Amino acid sequence: MNQRRLLVIGSQCQALQPLRFLPAAAQELYAVMTDPKRGACVSALEGPGLLLDPTVAGAKDAIRTAYVRAAKDGASLFIAYIGHGEHVRNNFFLLPWDAQEPPTSDTAVHLTNLIAETHAISGGEIDGLAVLVDACYSGLAGFGAAQAWVHGLEGTLRFELLTAAADRPAANGCFSVTLARLLREGVAEVPDEHLRCAHLRPRLEKACANQLPQHPSYNADETLWLARNTGRLLEPWAQTPLASEIERLTLAYQVTPALAEAVELSRQERCLALVGEAGTGKSALAAALAWPPAAAGVVPAGFVQAIALLTEATTPQELARTLSEQLIRALRSSARPKVVS
Repeated sequence: MNQRRLLVIGSQCQALQPLRFLPAAAQELYAVMTDPKRGACVSALEGPGLLLDPTVAGAKDAIRTAYVRAAKDGASLFIAYIGHGEHVRNNFFLLPWDAQEPPTSDTAVHLTNLIAETHAISGGEIDGLAVLVDACYSGLAGFGAAQAWVHGLEGTLRFELLTAAADRPAANGCFSVTLARLLREGVAEVPDEHLRCAHLRPRLEKACANQLPQHPSYNADETLWLARNTGRLLEPWAQTPLASEIERLTLAYQVTPALAEAVELSRQERCLALVGEAGTGKSALAAALAWPPAAAGVVPAGFVQAIALLTEATTPQELARTLSEQLIRALRSSARPKVVS
């Protein structure tokens, strides 16, 4: 695994009202993302990768340095900013300690342009970029990234961007505080080994009223995870390619009487067939049987020890391998495995 580098900037702006959640929110996010058992990141700078109340020049220098060092070493880079933000039309600016309003590229930090310029002169290639921004109007950074990082850089930068808000104010640090908590505690409802931006965006939206987190990305893959999911339940299929599909099928699952009926009948019968037309929810029901947290208490924990979701391309050999790998794990703790396909 390539090295994971982290830069967290938490900054007040002397020209604006103090943010009561700083510096604690920045310190907590840095701590959880550098925890070897969770974020497993190291500093993106030669010294500590946590900057508090830097000047505009200091913030720009830190971002450039972190990017160039990561590109030189082929490392993944994670940048988080917690503080004030402002926009001029569709241009989004970070406002460190001595930033001025109205902001310009000289008196504040135009994040998307700074990244694009540094990428062009870095002399190397980073192994993906993830940017987290908790600031007012931060969603505009996403719109800018789509233009500057995808089109402007001709698709040479693989990235994810997760912001606290769209084109409106953020509030009370809810985004960064909730994000740090989710990364620290893990999410039981997510079966994947790692937590990624896609897992966290809907949960941040639910936790933070009146905010609409944005998540633009380009060619992002599972390597840009934010933390190991320490809260997940270790189902037999959790470490297989089925995990993402089961999560997708159960993300907005609505429990129906058929689910409870399937649980009861499977206790009475050796074999149970669920029959229905395409699109009637058979796969979602099977996924809910395998993933009790999605079933609102209807399905007991550990109810299914092996699951296979069949397609027209599934071969007998693939089916056998999918089930046997799960059953090997399940048999260590269950004398009578239950299989769903």
